[in-house]
Amino acid sequence: MEFATTISEKDFIAAYRLVHRSVFLTVWFTCLSAVLVWEFFESALTFVAGPMNPLNDFFIIVNICLLGLVWLYLPYFRPRGRYRKDPAQRGEMAVLLSGEGVSEKSSLGSNLFFPWTACARWRESRRVIVLRVESGVYFIFPKACLSAGQQDELRSILAAHLPKK
Repeated sequence: MEFATTISEKDFIAAYRLVHRSVFLTVWFTCLSAVLVWEFFESALTFVAGPMNPLNDFFIIVNICLLGLVWLYLPYFRPRGRYRKDPAQRGEMAVLLSGEGVSEKSSLGSNLFFPWTACARWRESRRVIVLRVESGVYFIFPKACLSAGQQDELRSILAAHLPKK
């Protein structure tokens, strides 16, 4: 099977989240957010009890900024920077899945080839299909670039060679 893909920033972020999804990080961010909400609540109570204290405004602003940073910016910080710094991600890529493995040629001229024995698993979200290699490299196949028939063919090829996780 051979097809061409173009990876958008949203596709890259969706693939990054799919590959790096972790129960530990989810629990950690939830606990951190709970602590920040509690601190915000405590600061608000201190502000009501002693409105003339100059530190009240400072702590409320700091808590709001930290909470906003955790919920809005941190999950997107690393993948956006990686996508923007890597020009190979923004061009068109030709992907070939054969009996030997998967290969990808970017518009910049770089070639990647991994045999199926070097591939670990594949995952799917509503936006992308990701093929992960043992070394940590992963291939991103945006569903927007594939027809329904191509998506089914890609799933069947991946399922024949690798476990889905």
